[in-house]
Amino acid sequence: MNNSHFAAIRKTLEDHERHTDRSVTTRAADGSIAPTVTTTVPPLVSDWIAAALVKQQNAITTIRNTDRRILPKQARILVVAPNAAIDIYREGTSYIGGALGTIASLLAAQAIPAIPLGFLGAGPVGDLFQIMAIQHQIETGYLTHVAQDAGVTLYASRMVKAIRYRPRVTQQEINALLSAFHDVVKECDPDNPPLILLSGSIPEAHDTDITPLYQHLIRILREVQSRQERRSLVWLDARGPSLLAALESRPDYVKINRSELTELMAMLRARTPAWKFTNPARTTVEAVARDAKNLISTFGLPELTITMDKRGALTAYANTNRVLWARLRRAVPKPFIAGLGDTLFTTQAIGEVTGHRQHRSLEHGVAAARVSAMRPGTSVISDLSDLYAHLPDLRRQVLDITDALRPPQSMRELQRAMKRQNLRPVLVTDMDGTLTMPGSIISASMLNCILDALAADLTVVILTSSGIERTDAQVLTRLRTHAQPQQMKNLYAFTDQGSQAYTITPHGKPKQLFLLDLADPRILGPSRVEQVRAIIKHTATYFQIPVDSESLISDHVSQLTVMVLGRDATNDAKCAYDQKGGKAHRARIASYLNERFAEEHLAVSARPAGLSSINIGPSWIDKAFGIEKIAEVIGVAPAHMIYVADEFWPGGVDAPVLGHVLASINVGPALRMNNAEKYALINDVPLGTTGTEAVLTVLATMCRTLCNTTTLEIAA
Repeated sequence: MNNSHFAAIRKTLEDHERHTDRSVTTRAADGSIAPTVTTTVPPLVSDWIAAALVKQQNAITTIRNTDRRILPKQARILVVAPNAAIDIYREGTSYIGGALGTIASLLAAQAIPAIPLGFLGAGPVGDLFQIMAIQHQIETGYLTHVAQDAGVTLYASRMVKAIRYRPRVTQQEINALLSAFHDVVKECDPDNPPLILLSGSIPEAHDTDITPLYQHLIRILREVQSRQERRSLVWLDARGPSLLAALESRPDYVKINRSELTELMAMLRARTPAWKFTNPARTTVEAVARDAKNLISTFGLPELTITMDKRGALTAYANTNRVLWARLRRAVPKPFIAGLGDTLFTTQAIGEVTGHRQHRSLEHGVAAARVSAMRPGTSVISDLSDLYAHLPDLRRQVLDITDALRPPQSMRELQRAMKRQNLRPVLVTDMDGTLTMPGSIISASMLNCILDALAADLTVVILTSSGIERTDAQVLTRLRTHAQPQQMKNLYAFTDQGSQAYTITPHGKPKQLFLLDLADPRILGPSRVEQVRAIIKHTATYFQIPVDSESLISDHVSQLTVMVLGRDATNDAKCAYDQKGGKAHRARIASYLNERFAEEHLAVSARPAGLSSINIGPSWIDKAFGIEKIAEVIGVAPAHMIYVADEFWPGGVDAPVLGHVLASINVGPALRMNNAEKYALINDVPLGTTGTEAVLTVLATMCRTLCNTTTLEIAA
């Protein structure tokens, strides 16, 4: 093929894709817009493929040969790879390609009994693929024939894919593939079930969502083998949404490349904003290994391998923080990129069925990929001496990433991690026991600390169980007096555990942004609120609380607060009550209230708060709900929040926030939590004579550190 012919084919494929994108649109049955696409390979490419067919020996006889040479009971490996394709290089050479062609040809070269399943196009490209498959001794009798032709990948050079054509399949053809898989699995030897390889990109479909194809295949396999003592291992090599869907079914092994890992992590962070925050990785390889371990823990995977181009590949395991890295000493100059990942994946599978140890299979896989990178097209390694010749260029290394997986456990680690990741978080703070002594007005030193944070253009959010009146009296009034008007735009108050939200204006009362009303019929409704009040009054009589009903209940609209010592109790009285068993007393009262609420089928719960109060509100409202409302109302992702509070012990009002934010800073009593390393819980802040002094130390340190970091746009 000369350059002009190659350029003509490339232009034809580009025109074909533009035609597909700009085609007349039609309305599907569900009202969605479905583009009309061409159902054949472009004519010029078809002509070139037809010419290649003429050159094949015995084309007419072999294309008719669809006999099944391998029975399911004989198969050691079962391959499902939907994307059969032909790879065409500028030099005019063509190779059997796609995951189906690469994997099946490598298995056939090593004489591993394997059954490939996938879509085989009904056109000249499909005919050429089938002829090449038969010449490579690949079993073709189980392939599902489709109406469109097979795919074509055009390579402008060894390392650049010029353009790709892929066919579309119908729901009927998808069902045929699923049915063929079910039948083959059902006929396999139950005492020696085959290894299942799911590999390759998923083709597009005309009238359905084919994204969960691999997930459906895994479910079919589990259902068929549910009563067998021995079950097939499922290995997966996919990308994008199809990979994410398949991971939900927990395959036994996953192999992806570094770019696919980056894409997957982006999808997971979009789906789970409060992704686990850990110490910064020291190297790029350690960062990749950390993401691999996070994927393993998220989906319950036993093993995961990440290929890293010139750096080789690493494998992470579920039961250890050590990862195995097979690294290349020398990179291949100007490699042929086609099929490298499939070659490594298949070589590892061969090692699995032939009894090789894991580290040896990984080394062989990297060496095989190196051999493939030095050859055009699909590299069929029939002579193992080719592979062994490259093993001296590999170095096996074990990396311990325990520190990179652990969340920051001290202020120094937190500051280092934020600086390394270029983060400027939002400061979310509790009020009583954190910003102020319970029931007291904010001190001058704490006021200056908040003003410093606002001056540094940091957003400060007060998240408290108290109502807006108390919050205004204890904190906001003094802030309005001393803060510059432009600083107030970064100050918010979320009261009543986040069920009410306010912005703070330089003059006048706080402006309400959000309010959850208990009297709303969708929450409780007026009659059921009165039921709650009646139960509170009965409980006060039962526990002999010497407080009149007006002073007993504080109505915050979105929650009711039981004031055990009354509305006018002094702070000294509250502290004395708390020190003389007030926590246990309120716990008994709250438990009794919750029993009564359950008897009356009221969807509310009672929780002790502060030094002498019990908050009563919807059972689904807690400080974690407040964090969610902050993210929703002001547009800040939880992964950008640092929460400072004093009651993180089990059952404490602040404990639900753990694991929902970037990091939590404890300024209350020192904690020794067995699961502290699961969260970024900073517990090394020294307690002074008052909780206020401890908070002052924390916020002053945070402000000095964060004011010197580069800014990061805060987005949801």
